[in-house]
Amino acid sequence: MSEGWLASLIPALFLLLLALFAYARSRSWLAPGTFFPMIWTGFVLLPMLGAPDYEVRAGAVWYILASNFAVYSGSLVGGFPVMLRRRTERYVARTQLHNRLGSLHFPGLNHIILASIILGLLYSLFVLRDFRRSLTVFLSFKEIFRMGHEISVARYSGVYVYSSLPTQIILSFVYVGPIFSGLSFSLNLSRSHRLIAFLSIVPALIVAVIQTTRAAILFSGILWMASYFSGSVLLERGTVHLFAKKHVLLVSFLIPLLVVVLIILLMARGNMMSLDEIPGRFLHLRSDLLGHLAVFSHWFQDLWYGDITPYFGVSTFGGIFTRLDIRPQELKLYGEAVKVGPGQWTNLYTIFLPLIKDFTPVGALLVLFAGGIVAERAYNRLAQGKVVYLPILVAFYAVTQGSFTQCIFAYNSILAAWLLLTCYILITQFLQRMRRKHKG
Repeated sequence: MSEGWLASLIPALFLLLLALFAYARSRSWLAPGTFFPMIWTGFVLLPMLGAPDYEVRAGAVWYILASNFAVYSGSLVGGFPVMLRRRTERYVARTQLHNRLGSLHFPGLNHIILASIILGLLYSLFVLRDFRRSLTVFLSFKEIFRMGHEISVARYSGVYVYSSLPTQIILSFVYVGPIFSGLSFSLNLSRSHRLIAFLSIVPALIVAVIQTTRAAILFSGILWMASYFSGSVLLERGTVHLFAKKHVLLVSFLIPLLVVVLIILLMARGNMMSLDEIPGRFLHLRSDLLGHLAVFSHWFQDLWYGDITPYFGVSTFGGIFTRLDIRPQELKLYGEAVKVGPGQWTNLYTIFLPLIKDFTPVGALLVLFAGGIVAERAYNRLAQGKVVYLPILVAFYAVTQGSFTQCIFAYNSILAAWLLLTCYILITQFLQRMRRKHKG
């Protein structure tokens, strides 16, 4: 157990109390003012309990608590206009959901998802072609491991760079499918729709297998869930039971499966097929999943008080500024890896580092406060049936779930997928409004 563990436990418990208090007020875990502290309670307590040997410093955890309080305070301001109305008319009855669903119109969802699956698979075919491999590589675990190791070495050495604009456009469809599929699944349509919604993760899984990268699976799942949560808020006005039995059982099945997949990917990256390598790979995975708090603590305690020149979004949305060639050389997408344990390194600094770099420590709190206002406003409007607010809530849920890494919109492919969803929502709602005027 590290020296700062007990001192860090105090703000961590305050964070838990904030999440519980926020839920008692909103009665919904999906309300932004509740969702953010709930997620970060997990992101703080899980590393402290699962990796007590990692050095965590209390100052960093107190700042995380302040950041969560900023989001919660913003949600109070954003939710004030509907606070009184909710006292007498809080939620729509579930018996009205069929009528509510009938009033919604999301044309072509299945076609978009299927097209995205095809284009997402096409991206992996291009990668295989670049390395002169065929689909037969998937017939042998030995060949899969060898290929994954070769591509991994080429990526990290800079020999293989797939950052051309056409490649990035095709890669974005790996994420387009999941972000549309979560919405489709929330609509409770036919079994075929739900099956296609699940299949949208396949391109990300293939990318993970051939490139031994975990980000594709992680971010695809995050976008899927963010869209699903937002669609559920639209349909059920926040009455979604996040910890319902079916959700708990699904997560209980998926988490162990995800851990196994990630260990296999780490073994493939090192071209290791021996079972004796599993303990070492597990330690590597442990640092990736639980090391973010220690890494942010290391940076915050030692460097945050230095001369911070605000970059005003360049660090948070790094991908787009890199594409525009206006990103300073010292601002890397990921920082230097930090040693968190014997042979365990990770470079996940959390979303707070780019926010602080972009807006200073106090400015970052103000940005989070404003984010809480916007997210809560979108949540309430979406619960009232204002579909145009759905992309805003999707962005909030996605950024929150991925905030233990950095801002996921630092990736251009993810940003492009979200923009496509936004355009789809705006266009379909505009056409629906035009049809209503024409009928009227």
